[in-house]
Amino acid sequence: MVKFNRDLAKFLCSKLRFTYQDTIKKTGIYQNKIISNTLNAVVFKHKKDGGIIHEDLFRDANVRPIALILTAVECALDEWNTGKHEKIMFMATEYELKYKNHVADLKDLNEESSHARVQTDLEDQQAEACLSKTEKKAILEDLENVTSGESDGGYSDDNEAPIRPSQQGGDLESDTEKSGNGDGAGKVHSDGEVDKD
Repeated sequence: MVKFNRDLAKFLCSKLRFTYQDTIKKTGIYQNKIISNTLNAVVFKHKKDGGIIHEDLFRDANVRPIALILTAVECALDEWNTGKHEKIMFMATEYELKYKNHVADLKDLNEESSHARVQTDLEDQQAEACLSKTEKKAILEDLENVTSGESDGGYSDDNEAPIRPSQQGGDLESDTEKSGNGDGAGKVHSDGEVDKD
């Protein structure tokens, strides 16, 4: 059991595996439940907790609270380095560098994520710019035809035809009644009543 504990602590600390949702496959960086569970238990549990009172310190852009949690987790894992639990004092002299590394890594991830969002926006803009004026016009015409009812709308059954305002008196009439292809369905009024022919 001692060897297992030592190997597990070493494994979780290697390549920051303890930060991943899946520590073996290394997927879901910074999504390990220990992060959210610790934040919720320590920072957001009661209405007088620091996360509630000082919410500005816990906004997305502020990585310091998460870096502190990650550093504390590393300290807890270090307590198992020998395979047996040995209490270690969580002190700045021992853990300041690890904390600063976590801050830097989280800031880098935020920057990369922000860059990825900007990149996606740019790609969307470039794709739109690549559409020729003719293609844009054709798309707009198709949309207009569908919303105005000039296209068949893909309805295979006359009973599925959409209902829209008629030209007479604001009552609603179905496409089947308007075109005369219906099965005798009459005019549908705005109050839901149907006049049968």
